[in-house]
Amino acid sequence: MEAELAKLETKGMPKAIDRVAFDSFLYAVRKSLEYFGEDSKPLLDDIGELMLQYLIDSGRVRHPERRKAFAAALRGLLTRNGFGPEVPLRFKGRQSAPSVTGFVDYLTAGDGTNIYGGRKSLNRGPARPRRIDWVIYEMALYGVTKALDNQLGAQAQLILDRIGTAMVDYLVDARVVERSDDLEVLFYRIKQYFMKGGFAKNGDFRIEGSPPKALVATWTYAPYYTNVLKRLRNEGSALFSCPVCLMGESMLTEKQGVRFQNLVEMRFLPRSRVYYRHKVIPPVESFTEKDAEKVSRLRA
Repeated sequence: MEAELAKLETKGMPKAIDRVAFDSFLYAVRKSLEYFGEDSKPLLDDIGELMLQYLIDSGRVRHPERRKAFAAALRGLLTRNGFGPEVPLRFKGRQSAPSVTGFVDYLTAGDGTNIYGGRKSLNRGPARPRRIDWVIYEMALYGVTKALDNQLGAQAQLILDRIGTAMVDYLVDARVVERSDDLEVLFYRIKQYFMKGGFAKNGDFRIEGSPPKALVATWTYAPYYTNVLKRLRNEGSALFSCPVCLMGESMLTEKQGVRFQNLVEMRFLPRSRVYYRHKVIPPVESFTEKDAEKVSRLRA
């Protein structure tokens, strides 16, 4: 019975996501870590190791003890998703543990077109598929969040907020989202792009209280929540790295001075739904009841 229920829970999950969503996240990570200068290298190395471990733990690349089979499986997964054939995999230590040196650099170089030297260089070439397997996106979201948590703890949420801002800029420059000075319109366009791109089946938001006291959201069939966030919470991480939410929160912070205490309440519900509540900490003079009504109207 439990096995049948598990099948039903995952049946409606998106299997692939638009590549630009993935690119925007890794671009934003690199951009946000520029603040650390040379000190960002150990953090990027940690991100790479955790991404690889996620692939192993999720069962997408199995049997690391079998070097040739493991290398072939990893290369197959990555090249099928449009990344380069020269995967920098090596085995180290007495246990021959697999490691990918410069994994983030490898992923951001893709098929040889480095799009991270500047946002104007967005030509990915015909060899790169428009969509990638969701597990690739999952490994990036998990690896970045977990590494930031390991290095900085709760303070890393500030870095994640910067990542949200950089993602907005990337999506606009990539011309998948049209910029607007109207916060409601811009966030609606971002959310629509992610829903069409395969982020989730549905996502609803509303503001409670006047003055606003909480942002409440419900997501349906969203792999970030059921796979990545659930694992992070089980591992004791308090960080929140939903890309759509990071962008929305960063815009509200920039435009309205609003800040959030994330996940003061969260529940995983049947039929692959997740419900959560963020505490809203607004400046009274700038975040009005009218603003709250706008956020509450944002529907997928």
